[in-house]
Amino acid sequence: NPVQFITLVPGFVGGVGNDPASNSTDDYKLNGGQEGGTDILVDGVSISLVGPNTQQNKGVSPEGVDEFKTLQSNFSAEYGQSGDGIVSLTMKSGSNRIHGDFYEFQRNSALDANSWNNNTAGATKNRDLQSDFGALISGPVVIPKIYNGRDKTFFMFDYEGFRFHTGNSSVASFPDADFLKGNLSALCTGAASFNGAGICSDSSAQLYDPTTHTPIPFDTLTNDPNYTESAVMSKVFAYIPATNGNPTSNVLVRGNTTIPANMFDVKIDQNISSRQRISFGLDYDNTNNGSTESIGVIFGGQTPQRTRYLRLSDDITLTPSVLNHFLVGYSRRYRGEISNSLGGGYPSKLGITGVNNNTFPCFNFLDTPYGQELSNCGDSEFADNVAEFADSVGWVHGKHSFK
Repeated sequence: NPVQFITLVPGFVGGVGNDPASNSTDDYKLNGGQEGGTDILVDGVSISLVGPNTQQNKGVSPEGVDEFKTLQSNFSAEYGQSGDGIVSLTMKSGSNRIHGDFYEFQRNSALDANSWNNNTAGATKNRDLQSDFGALISGPVVIPKIYNGRDKTFFMFDYEGFRFHTGNSSVASFPDADFLKGNLSALCTGAASFNGAGICSDSSAQLYDPTTHTPIPFDTLTNDPNYTESAVMSKVFAYIPATNGNPTSNVLVRGNTTIPANMFDVKIDQNISSRQRISFGLDYDNTNNGSTESIGVIFGGQTPQRTRYLRLSDDITLTPSVLNHFLVGYSRRYRGEISNSLGGGYPSKLGITGVNNNTFPCFNFLDTPYGQELSNCGDSEFADNVAEFADSVGWVHGKHSFK
């Protein structure tokens, strides 16, 4: 993320992530301004999203960036739509000589020690593999015996690939087998106990029939004459992982996250004459942040993201003292927030009717240690489109400059 250079600027507060698949850590401001008040420009075209959050499109490789510049306060006439600062990225251009480079950065969990959680649980080491690789080439457009673009037509192309595979482990809380069968007698523990009629001495741990408000003996639902087992919930409980018998912190969860990213940038510059130059740019990025968990297929999800930027500029010297700059740009970001259970037909499998048959439904165990462990039902898709055009005229007259 080339915008991460902003962390070196005086007056910066917050954080900028280096994750190509997420904006969740991009919360920052400059000079005491508001979060989300910074605009990001690539060759003069904004790639910031129109939204309430601090977000900008990602998909520009740092290898293709020639200049990083931050503007703070007292902007010149052509800048606006910013509350505290502007980050301007200038992409590299070709020249009359061929230039190129390639790189590969890698790390491997074979060199890491195991974590404390894994050692305690007797689990193996988590996977941690990362590879960031790419190449860049630039120069004149030359087609032997057909076209010689030296001094006229130049190109720049770069590609960056990112492969991130990491594992993690955590301890989660799920209802145990007795709870799933309706035996909640473990609630009446510690200093509390049941009397001969099965009433808990601690009223906060005593269950009651919601229709008659009478105590349920021994906190066991089958002891309630009005109890009827839910056909839906009995099927839901089949997806809850087995516990180690403890009431909480009873399931070791092994997770894996995979982030493949592929991006490239293309820039073409054409000298029409000594007075006019046209430039075209295209940036392309496909990224997906995917996760799976060892406790079942309904856990984990995918966050696919695809960005496209297009821009075209035309600089023409009208007179020795008048310069016109025309710019048109378009950016688009698609983003999904999708549960791994999407497409599994789980509502039908659970016997739920009258709802979209998309993902495993969300269930919340409110005011319990089990909270939102079954709250993974994302099926959202978003597309942000921003188009812009601008024209600026600069005129130098004697000691004065107008824009």
